[in-house]
Amino acid sequence: MNLLRFRQAAPMVATLFLIPASFAQATGGDKVDLDALAQIKTEAFQHSQVMENLFWMSEVYGPRVTNSRNHKLAAEWAMKQMQEWGLKNVHLEKWPFGYGWQIKHFYAAMETPVYAAFTGFPLAWTPGTNGPITVEPVWAPIHSKADFAKYHGKLKGKALLMFDPAPLTLHTRADAQPSPTDEEILTRGDGRGGRGGGGRAENGAAAGAAENRDPSRRGRPGEGEWEYTPTSLALANAKNGVLRNEVNAFLKEEGVAISITPGYNGDGGTIFSTYGGSENPKDPIPPPIVAIGAEQYNRLVRLLQHGITPKLNFDIAVDYQKEDQNAFNVIGEIPGTTKPDEIVMLGGHFDSLAGRHRRDG
Repeated sequence: MNLLRFRQAAPMVATLFLIPASFAQATGGDKVDLDALAQIKTEAFQHSQVMENLFWMSEVYGPRVTNSRNHKLAAEWAMKQMQEWGLKNVHLEKWPFGYGWQIKHFYAAMETPVYAAFTGFPLAWTPGTNGPITVEPVWAPIHSKADFAKYHGKLKGKALLMFDPAPLTLHTRADAQPSPTDEEILTRGDGRGGRGGGGRAENGAAAGAAENRDPSRRGRPGEGEWEYTPTSLALANAKNGVLRNEVNAFLKEEGVAISITPGYNGDGGTIFSTYGGSENPKDPIPPPIVAIGAEQYNRLVRLLQHGITPKLNFDIAVDYQKEDQNAFNVIGEIPGTTKPDEIVMLGGHFDSLAGRHRRDG
């Protein structure tokens, strides 16, 4: 085993390596090579290439939505690097997925009553606007399928704000906190803090309802227990995919020009959101959907509540990759010598989402 090769390869972000099991302490009582471990630690702490690899993955190739063109370009770079480092059997392991998608251009702003640029991004697997559009927003809270009839025929050509205003509270403590002690975790119990909030305590039926709607516990505290929320329409599991398809089919049928969400979490310029459409060619294609800052979304709702209808401008271009509907894993191997028939697997996410705009870039 060449430790230099190990040092170079191990920091690679989100690739799958196969390395000899001799570096793991086996349950059978294999002797640990402390000198080798010390050398590995020295290389990791003193000669790390993590930031250089992150630069190429995150800044040169940027967002890597599954099966998008960026995703494939990053994979080509990763395979070239792995081959230069001496890894063997470097290849792509393909598996069925669906359409790829990525952002090409995004502009969003309020033109009247005064100009204000929006911070935001289009949600994954949603279409573009086919050039600049100017639209008027309408606030039409759609909490469940029961609300479809209420807004039938009233949304054509509009920019739809279908969610309640995002609940935001004043930050009263620094976002970055030391890891809590065991005692603090036990004292806190089931409460949790959220970005933009001072935390909440959940118990009894309320906690059960929240867990059922948002098992990921990623949503904004206080967003509500409705069937359709920024969180429930953003999650990736099958149940939430059904909800997304219901809403998307309705929006398309009603002729909505564009739909706007405040994202499922974040404030102060940080926006968390994920899916809007689907990689599955058989699922309904929604109108364009964008996430903007929670404060900006809430401002639009307040303007409408005061009888002021703003003019909004959007210009969105996206790219659907439909030619090859197979996604892939990036595979490389470091052949072992002591136990060549055994493997240790290291891996992680190679793809990413296009959104989740953050203040730190």
